[in-house]
Amino acid sequence: MNGTDFVCQGFSGYDGELITDAIVLGVILCFVGLIESLLTLLLVNDKTESVGDSNRECLGQGTANMVSGLFQTMGGCAMIGQTLINVGAGSRLRVSGVIAAIVLLVTATALPVVLGIIPLGALVGVVIMIVIETFEWRTFEWFFILPWMDSVVIVVVTVLSVVTNLAVGVGVGIGMQALVFSWSASSRAKMAARQVCVCVCVCVCVCVRA
Repeated sequence: MNGTDFVCQGFSGYDGELITDAIVLGVILCFVGLIESLLTLLLVNDKTESVGDSNRECLGQGTANMVSGLFQTMGGCAMIGQTLINVGAGSRLRVSGVIAAIVLLVTATALPVVLGIIPLGALVGVVIMIVIETFEWRTFEWFFILPWMDSVVIVVVTVLSVVTNLAVGVGVGIGMQALVFSWSASSRAKMAARQVCVCVCVCVCVCVRA
């Protein structure tokens, strides 16, 4: 086969299956990105003893992802590992995140050979340390304090997040927690109704005797 025999097959166009897959994947990535960003915001608030604006965070991330899509680039969300390193180094302003992004961009474009020299084991070690530092070890103590239904929700969300993805785990966890709340609220409503009935009966008996 020579160069004249090769014909480049271009993009044939969009079809229903492709659009459906894109919508499903986009929704999943949207929820995963928002959840990770909000969890990162909560973690930073706990580390810095401050209060962040979740609405501003979601609006900024959504706008940036839409703009990146216009330029056919990959969107993103907050990075827990980089954020912890940044905060641990003493950063408290948003400009620190901008500087970190610029340095990463310059390093990836100007010094790709240097990045290729870094052993994969070193990167794995960094990720493992991030997991150790970000995991809430007091969760094991909470299992003996929290109601058993809340403990079940924690276990289910953790397993589903590992087996499937973060969006599925959190979605199922929200649904389970809503059912738990409904059950508890209905139980309290029944108790309140019984108390009201007892009070009414007592008042009726007192009035009749009077």
